[in-house]
Amino acid sequence: MAFMSASPTRDEATRPIGQHALTDQVVKLEHLELRVSPHMDRHTAETLLGMRPLEQTEYGLAAEIIRPGQTVVDIGAGSAAWSLWVASLGARVETFEPSPLLCPVAQANLDANRCLPVEFHSRWAVVPSHQGGPVNLALPGHGYDAACVERYTRAGDPDVVPVPWLESAERLVRRIRPDAVFVETSGMACEIAMAIANVRHDRPRTLIARLRPDLEGEQSIRSAVEAIRGLGYSLRLDMPTMLWDGWIFQC
Repeated sequence: MAFMSASPTRDEATRPIGQHALTDQVVKLEHLELRVSPHMDRHTAETLLGMRPLEQTEYGLAAEIIRPGQTVVDIGAGSAAWSLWVASLGARVETFEPSPLLCPVAQANLDANRCLPVEFHSRWAVVPSHQGGPVNLALPGHGYDAACVERYTRAGDPDVVPVPWLESAERLVRRIRPDAVFVETSGMACEIAMAIANVRHDRPRTLIARLRPDLEGEQSIRSAVEAIRGLGYSLRLDMPTMLWDGWIFQC
């Protein structure tokens, strides 16, 4: 897993990643051509810029556990960089992203790597269930380090945008029947991961969830992990995941 891009200068490597500190640029991840955008979250931007060890992120994880011919779903895919990486490993990928800021970035990355089998569902949110009603995407300061999906409405808030397309996690799993699912939906990742684990038939053998304590809460994460284990998934502890708040479950 070689990472190839121009090395950042010392000033660039130490300054914060954010909307006002990062400009659009294109990097190489092995044979992939990927766009880095100011709208990406800090972790993804730093990973693609070579500032984090690739083997200790979700990219290294995918290389270890994803097999050619598998079907993978990426929920909250952002720039679609991970989706493309997984497709380059031989998997077929369906990717979902609700953000009007990141969908153009994802589409640009898909256009630059057209040969890979990724089906993109633009402006499409996956939610735990439809019972909670419509959802909105909150973009505080129009940045992604604190972006999250919310059920409640804040009228007149410029940092909140409606999500036009919704699908419940259970319906998505039953429709696609994936071998693996990666949940990156900040603010609802715990609920979505539990909803997927609770599917009785055709649930994925591998469930990967990025559970951020700053957005989900440590108690919610602990409860979700125990609930998923109680539904028949085992927790993988033999792979480094702390750099990206990752949890890996298999059944």
